[in-house]
Amino acid sequence: MPGRTGLLDFILIYSYQLDSDGSMPGVFEDRLAYGLQAYQRGVAQRIIVAGKCGDRDREWLTHAMKTHASVMKDFLTSNGVPPTHVIEEACGENTFDCTRNAYAKIILPNEWTAGLIVSSEEHLPRVILQTARIIPPGMTLWYGGPRIPDPVIRAQFCAHEQAAIDYAGDREY
Repeated sequence: MPGRTGLLDFILIYSYQLDSDGSMPGVFEDRLAYGLQAYQRGVAQRIIVAGKCGDRDREWLTHAMKTHASVMKDFLTSNGVPPTHVIEEACGENTFDCTRNAYAKIILPNEWTAGLIVSSEEHLPRVILQTARIIPPGMTLWYGGPRIPDPVIRAQFCAHEQAAIDYAGDREY
């Protein structure tokens, strides 16, 4: 496999909304910690961090002149990942766009064929549906991520995810 130095070619981590002061809520940090642990265990030596901003944190990110992807890269590099091992996909404002951009601009040009997709456990069903629409058959994809520990936040997140799937129908998820 071209450039493979781990079990897989890449780890793709999806962002999450920041708090109003720009700090990472537990859901966001847990996703990063999950991806970091996979990296440290040698699953892959390249991490794609995906996300520009969300509606709730758009004003803070514009003021700070940072994207979710840059915040994620800062977290990973401050935890020992070499900057050259972290690739930013900083254009996508939703999961579908992040997936499409990561595939077209990073995964495909690097000829990578196997990766770990990381998000919250409750987000993964929609992520799986989306990747099936974007990434062609034949690529080896693993999916994993932490469960949202707070039952209220988890229930709200699951309701949001189901509504997004129901709304999308045959459109983008």
